[in-house]
Amino acid sequence: MKKFVLILGLFINVSYAQEMKRCGMDELNKSLTAKHPDLRLGIRAIGAQAKRYAGKGDNAQYVIPVVFHVIVNEEQYNRLGGQYGIIDRISSQLVSINNDFNAENSDSSLIPSCFRDVYANTGISFRLAHTAPDGRATSGYEISMTGLDGFDFNGTYGSGESFSNAKYSASDGMDAWDPTSYLNVWVINTIYQGGGIAGLTIPPSYISIATGIPISELGIIINYATFGVRSSPDQYFIYGLDKGRTLTHELGHYFELKHIWGDDDVLCPEDDGGNDDGVEDTPPQQSATLGCPSFPKYDKCSANKNGIMFMNYMDYTDDECMCMFSIGQSKVMVATLQAGEESFSLLRHPFVFEYPGNSVGDLFTISPNPSSGWIYLLFNQPDTQQKQVTITNDVGQVITSFSTTLGYYPVDLSAVSKGLYFVKVYFRDKSMIKRILIN
Repeated sequence: MKKFVLILGLFINVSYAQEMKRCGMDELNKSLTAKHPDLRLGIRAIGAQAKRYAGKGDNAQYVIPVVFHVIVNEEQYNRLGGQYGIIDRISSQLVSINNDFNAENSDSSLIPSCFRDVYANTGISFRLAHTAPDGRATSGYEISMTGLDGFDFNGTYGSGESFSNAKYSASDGMDAWDPTSYLNVWVINTIYQGGGIAGLTIPPSYISIATGIPISELGIIINYATFGVRSSPDQYFIYGLDKGRTLTHELGHYFELKHIWGDDDVLCPEDDGGNDDGVEDTPPQQSATLGCPSFPKYDKCSANKNGIMFMNYMDYTDDECMCMFSIGQSKVMVATLQAGEESFSLLRHPFVFEYPGNSVGDLFTISPNPSSGWIYLLFNQPDTQQKQVTITNDVGQVITSFSTTLGYYPVDLSAVSKGLYFVKVYFRDKSMIKRILIN
């Protein structure tokens, strides 16, 4: 019976995948360009900006603070494995995007030799924010339970574009944290034409051009079933989208990359009305690539030589077949992070990576303190380091003990008596004790 249930679950995921669009940028562009014809001119200006920047800042590092707003109903929450499952997905997702953006992805061996010379390390990395806009300590994510099945592409709040209702608490969503200081990612169930959309981004250039989209909607939408990296066969994922590459793809859009085929309805750059992605080292391509093709793959726009670069993160192949950004794409993304450019402000608030009130040598933070039940342990050590945690009462009796490699960990103390408790954390070569008051 157990085997039958698992097979049925996989079948449901496969059938849902057939209705799941890989990315919603094409739908967003069609909607916006109908209202604002100058939008494409603005996107092309980004490509020109990248050419001005070409060759500058080699080996520079850019660290981006990220906050995840997870908005799901009870069924979706349970599909993700509850709070611990969400924490696991956040952790695996961060590892995935950091590997992809820094040429450390283990599947880079799949890159054909003809494209390996343009395989890029962008120098861009991502860390969870640990100070919220109001100054409180944060784990870098927040979870909101909703009674909705999900959020529709066409919203009723804000711009009404691209699941805008998810970005406002007034419509059962979650408000953005200051978009000039944090990169906001909303994890939701997307609803679109009877199916869904895996991911959709409002990049900064769409705010700066008079599109009617306010800065409060700047950021990325990710379907909850494409979020994180699969670690076991029974986890709930959209088929083919289980290695975290949906967020890698959408981050490319956030930093102003276009789809590798140029979003021009099967035209080649030399065709009347044809476009390109504006990047010099990605071959021309006719349309999106689906599934997981074999190399080489040719189309009308690249009918010979090496064919198309279908393993690029800005194509639509399955996660297991995506494995590279090109050097030209890296230049476009890095250009947006230079002084005076649209995403430079994300680099200007390094304090948000730290826990508020930390003193030198402070190894972990307890929040809130005092507490009426749940507490969060926020560790100032590498997320992969093993930590042993022991919580005792004021007479030394052990209340709970556990180990973790996470950078943050929720603990439920709602069942203990009111009073003073001690939290001791053992790190690899040191330990620290702190007090927690349960009231």
